[in-house]
Amino acid sequence: METGTMWRETSALLCAAIFLVAGCSKKGDAGENAAGSDPSIGVAECDEYIKKMDAFLADLPEEARSARAKGFQAMRDAWREAAKTPAGKDSLKATCKAQLDTIGATAPAK
Repeated sequence: METGTMWRETSALLCAAIFLVAGCSKKGDAGENAAGSDPSIGVAECDEYIKKMDAFLADLPEEARSARAKGFQAMRDAWREAAKTPAGKDSLKATCKAQLDTIGATAPAK
C-alpha cells in the first residue's frame, strides 16, 4: 500500500475514532483552543471544517456541546500536529475535504 494512501486512511480512521469518543465524553467546551489563540490549522479545508463545526457546536445545548467538545479539540490538536510537515498538510487536505463533503450528514453546515 502506498504511504500517502495509508496516511489518508489512518487520518480518516483517527477522525472517526475521535468523534466516537467525543460522543461519550462529558467534559470540555466547544470552541476553546487549548493549543493557543490561533485556531487555524494552516490547511484551508481543515480551517473551513473547524469554522463550520464551531458554529454547529455553538448552537447545541450545553450538555450536547460539552459531550462533543473534548473529542473535537483532540482532533484539532492532532490536525495541528500533522500540519507541521508538508506530507502531513497534503494528507490533511484530503482528510478535511472528505470531512467537509460529509459535514451535512453530521452537522448542519452554516
